Amino acid sequence: MSKTRKNNKKGALVMAKTNHYLTSVSNRTEFLKKVEKNVINRYHSVFPKQIIIETTGFSNMKCIHCGHKTMKRKKGNMDINLYKKIIDEIALKAPETEVWLTLYGEALLLRYKLYYMIKYAREKGLKYLILNTNGMLLDDEMINLILESGLDRFIFSLDGFTRETYNSIRVHGDKDTVYGNVLNLIAEKNEKGLEKPYIEVQYSVMDENEDELKDFIDYWSKHDVFIKIREKFTWCSTVEANNLDKNQERIACP
Repeated sequence: MSKTRKNNKKGALVMAKTNHYLTSVSNRTEFLKKVEKNVINRYHSVFPKQIIIETTGFSNMKCIHCGHKTMKRKKGNMDINLYKKIIDEIALKAPETEVWLTLYGEALLLRYKLYYMIKYAREKGLKYLILNTNGMLLDDEMINLILESGLDRFIFSLDGFTRETYNSIRVHGDKDTVYGNVLNLIAEKNEKGLEKPYIEVQYSVMDENEDELKDFIDYWSKHDVFIKIREKFTWCSTVEANNLDKNQERIACP
């Protein structure tokens, strides 16, 4: 089977799963309780199964749905010795823990320091290293550093298909630049014959971009990426999500 045919088949599967997900969850509370129960039963442990490290508090964008722009606490970059202490503890107690290397900030701002951080965690034996990014700073040099670092999963938050919509949501970003950066990463990864990092493109649905969802899925289904669709929610009350029932019971993240 040709690569193109494989990608098209994959795209159709992604579309089917996405449509099913968006239309099948009629009772959010019941659904989330099942998720919570499953996670507790499967991952009951005294050590966290997922740890998110805020390697930097700085960002290069002011996205309309992100609480970063209203954050009042002091912003800074994590001290490397503190980072190594965290990684050393995870490596000693639970190297299979899933580690995310950013929270609100944009980790690509760290450049060489980020490469060192990922490489250090990998060499210490951590098995699941994940990074999410807006992708704006992923130039050729950073692409090579990321591919050499040992990262397992690389997630791009895109949230728009047309340039007008994308740029209006991801303020200070540029759709053509970011999409081009993702494509360059895919090409370089394939050129090097690498399996990882797995590349994921993420689309957070909101009023401003919901009409472009199908175009987004159709486009990225033709490429070697995983597609993740996040249904509407309020993002800490920064945007409207009219699909949510305000009277419905809320479940904390397990």
